[in-house]
Amino acid sequence: SRFINNPTQWAKRREMPLGGLSILDNPEHWRERAEKTRTMAGKVLDTESKFRLMKIADEYNRLAKRAVKHAASNRRH
Repeated sequence: SRFINNPTQWAKRREMPLGGLSILDNPEHWRERAEKTRTMAGKVLDTESKFRLMKIADEYNRLAKRAVKHAASNRRH
């Protein structure tokens, strides 16, 4: 992804709201990153690298779940 290789662009994108939410609070953002990371892992031949990429994808899914909870708690307030 162009954001992985360009930290400045990543920082700018992170600050941009999506539907009133920070990108960090957007579960779809994290689900998309998890999917892309799993796709990348599927192409990697090295077992250790594949394992690490799958762990990263799992963490992205965890962040997606956290974002859903955060959004739900914000709606209650």
